[in-house]
Amino acid sequence: MPLPVTLSPVYWAHETALRLYPLPDLIVMADSFQPYTAKNTGCIVTNPSSFSNGNYAFKVYIPSSREVEDSQIPEET
Repeated sequence: MPLPVTLSPVYWAHETALRLYPLPDLIVMADSFQPYTAKNTGCIVTNPSSFSNGNYAFKVYIPSSREVEDSQIPEET
């Protein structure tokens, strides 16, 4: 939400729409902030950041091991 918390209204009758139950294995945030990966109560939350920032870095999710790895397309020399 682009508004500060003090200005953003909370519609308590609909706040349950923002809950995730049961938690999924993976949540991909995909915004323009710094890339990160965090694990909490069996759920992995990751942000691959923007692919167009010039270094062609991205995240790879491996379902069999439930791991997220950093990857990058190498530059041509």
